[in-house]
Amino acid sequence: VCIIRLIDSYGYSQNPSDFIVYKSPTMYFMELKSHEHKSFPINCISENQLTLMSKWDKLEGIHSIVIIWFVDCDTTKLFTIGYINECIAKGIKSIRYDDEHGIEIPAKKKRKFFNYDFSNVF
Repeated sequence: VCIIRLIDSYGYSQNPSDFIVYKSPTMYFMELKSHEHKSFPINCISENQLTLMSKWDKLEGIHSIVIIWFVDCDTTKLFTIGYINECIAKGIKSIRYDDEHGIEIPAKKKRKFFNYDFSNVF
């Protein structure tokens, strides 16, 4: 797996995502978020990122994903950009930690943070 971290300057970025990940034959645009409550406001993803990730997600071999750590719930889930766009189209303003469309990322909690097992993603 090849992982490239894109630098974000103080929360405002022209980058499509936080990471670009490549595992043959697929490339992923991966945005990481954390939120302290049971639901994550979709508007915390920048319009620029939504646009770019949605555009590239349509290309063969590319997937755009958002991984959200719901801090208070000790849960981390992966959501596709397609699902997030469906929510926006339906007027849904936030995604809950128990949303059935999210793929839970297995993790072992240390004191505060986690060690994640991304084998079910890549």
